[in-house]
Amino acid sequence: MLAHLAEVARDNGIGVFFADVLPQNHRMIEVFEDSGFPIETRFGADAIRLEFQTALSPRVAECFAQRNRSRAK
Repeated sequence: MLAHLAEVARDNGIGVFFADVLPQNHRMIEVFEDSGFPIETRFGADAIRLEFQTALSPRVAECFAQRNRSRAK
């Protein structure tokens, strides 16, 4: 779903996503890290800010294709 959101965002002129994630929300952080998007991480007092471009690089496309193949099994 993240790749689809990024694609729609990019098509509508949004070039960057920001996500503020609670430090204890390890699963959500893993979702972003495993997405294939190059993530910039900044640590704040109450949250971790993740930033990434909405462009779908070949690496991002492959990560999502692999995920879709594994779900289809």
